[in-house]
Amino acid sequence: MIIAAATLGLFAGLWPFGDEIETQRYRPAPGWTLIIERDRFNGSVRCHAFTRDITYESGVLTVHFGSRTNTALAEYRLGAGAVRPAADHVLEAAGLGASFRSRDLANPSGGRVHLPIDVVGDAQSLDVRPNPDRQARQYSLVGLDAVRAEAQAQGCSGA
Repeated sequence: MIIAAATLGLFAGLWPFGDEIETQRYRPAPGWTLIIERDRFNGSVRCHAFTRDITYESGVLTVHFGSRTNTALAEYRLGAGAVRPAADHVLEAAGLGASFRSRDLANPSGGRVHLPIDVVGDAQSLDVRPNPDRQARQYSLVGLDAVRAEAQAQGCSGA
């Protein structure tokens, strides 16, 4: 009976370790949550940070509007800087791993605006206008530097 249970557990992937991914949650700054996933199999460390409408993963900051919002013509401003088209950074963001998948062929942006973290730098605020028909929204980036520092200290790839 014990041999049958051990064999079943072995084939089910439950023994000896069970889940191969260890997950930890941190709050490195007010309003920000950092999730760290450590893969016991290959040793990789993956991080995902988020606040209300923003996610940070693999070196890309993503602003989320509604999925029906077309962001193909999105513009952004960091701090008091100049307004720039987000499309200037699409290739770099995609190369870092930003997801551009959407089931809506009429709006393939999925309501997301991706900016490489190198572009964002140490800015404390970000204004994004998703398209010319919508007003810009302002987002606070206060605490993002603490998130990045914690992700780097935890060994996250792309931090």
